[in-house]
Amino acid sequence: MVNLLFPTLLLLTGVLHLYSCLKEKEKLRMISKPLLMPLLGICWMTLAKQPSYLVLSGILLGGLGDIALLWPLKRKPFLCGLLFFLFGHICYLIYIFTVGRITTGIMWPVLIAIVYLTGSAGVYLNTRKEIPPVLRIPSFMYMLALSALSACTLLMLISSPSAGKAIAFAGATLFLMSDGILSQMLFIKKEETGKLNFVVMLTYIGAQVLLALGWAIG
Repeated sequence: MVNLLFPTLLLLTGVLHLYSCLKEKEKLRMISKPLLMPLLGICWMTLAKQPSYLVLSGILLGGLGDIALLWPLKRKPFLCGLLFFLFGHICYLIYIFTVGRITTGIMWPVLIAIVYLTGSAGVYLNTRKEIPPVLRIPSFMYMLALSALSACTLLMLISSPSAGKAIAFAGATLFLMSDGILSQMLFIKKEETGKLNFVVMLTYIGAQVLLALGWAIG
């Protein structure tokens, strides 16, 4: 019964937050968003077979990023949020290489690196003019870290396929989708809308939950 408490609270808070995004309930959005990652962190520490403080740190850094991105159109909060998520992804990457190793040989890492680097460079070059100059280097560094996270979860899945690794890769893929939609909203459309916020947060919450779930299963 106790094991279901925090996952249930996370589910209810997530639904409440998504509702607040869709219906543009600003006060409810401000209250519910900062609760999401702390609840996920508690779920990770209580339910994972071998809980890691690296994953917990990544989750909680994401929570700090969530708070900063309550005001995504303001430059300083956005930069803070970007850096929090960057360091969170670095924690995730360190965790991946402490619990597993790539055994695919050289071909797969090279091929996947080319695909992800080409994709990252293409996205960055297409949006670079719309990104404020002070945010360009941090944005590109973050994009590389996020791409590395996705690539590494894929390589781990190829090295030793399992349900947990497939779920983690799905989470990393959702992260790419979420941040792609967010960048379009902030740098191309330059406005927040309820529907776009809903999609961004739906894919983001799904990404964090699937990463934690996949690593918890192993």
